[in-house]
Amino acid sequence: MNSDLSNEDSVIWRNLVQAHYAWTNAWFSFTNENVDRVALVRYALRTGELATAFTAARYMREAEILELFPEWLDWAIHSQNYFDSAFEIIMQLPHEWVLQHIEATAEPLLKGANHDEYSALLSLYSHLDYGLAMQLAQRMETHPDPEVQERGSEFLEELHTETT
Repeated sequence: MNSDLSNEDSVIWRNLVQAHYAWTNAWFSFTNENVDRVALVRYALRTGELATAFTAARYMREAEILELFPEWLDWAIHSQNYFDSAFEIIMQLPHEWVLQHIEATAEPLLKGANHDEYSALLSLYSHLDYGLAMQLAQRMETHPDPEVQERGSEFLEELHTETT
């Protein structure tokens, strides 16, 4: 190693190189054709290895990502920390496919959902399809939770203001 580096810097560099080798080897194993990446990422999402799961998803085949659609939607609705990552994955999927599957996939996730979760889904819907977002907002207006009702009404009012 270069003598211009301190011992501490040399150790930091050596650790980085070793971690890179380990990551490269692990990555090659992960991308092997015989590996069930869907099962691995699903497991990671359930066990809290989220940063790795969301990073790996960027490099998975579209068919694999589609298989995990319920998980991505769940994270988009229920996680403020990973909303953006899940949102990004969903928005990169084929638009028509998402529109065909999102309502049926979201329905069980909304059982017991609160204001934040409905708001997250409404935000996602508004980026996908205004008609879908309007339907959800109208449904939210009849929800038993006053906060959910208020957010649905606000959205419809914002939409009305934008169109007039």
